[in-house]
Amino acid sequence: MSTTDPSAAKPDDFAIGSISKRDRSGSGDEAAPVYPVKHPTMSYAGAAKGRPAAQKTRSLLAQSRDRYSPYMKELETCRFMNGVRVVRTLILDRIKCLPTPLNQCPVGMESIEGPRGVG
Repeated sequence: MSTTDPSAAKPDDFAIGSISKRDRSGSGDEAAPVYPVKHPTMSYAGAAKGRPAAQKTRSLLAQSRDRYSPYMKELETCRFMNGVRVVRTLILDRIKCLPTPLNQCPVGMESIEGPRGVG
């Protein structure tokens, strides 16, 4: 068993670590490492409560959205065109797999010729 135990952290500590569902259930052989941190940094605490750190992050995100907006539109267009291309390819592949070629199977020719013998 590992020397680090998730239950070893004191209740007033703020623990950071990766504990999978398997390790939390106790069915795993080893516990994942947990690193106790007694004082979270002010930027994270402020961001969690909507203080200036969070506002600064929001303004940076807005600026980056404005700066990269043309590129994002181009990427969306590329995704759309790629989706159209995939569907077109699938349709053409299905047509290729038909048992008889379309030009040898006249469909709807009866209505063009009309009834014979009627004046």
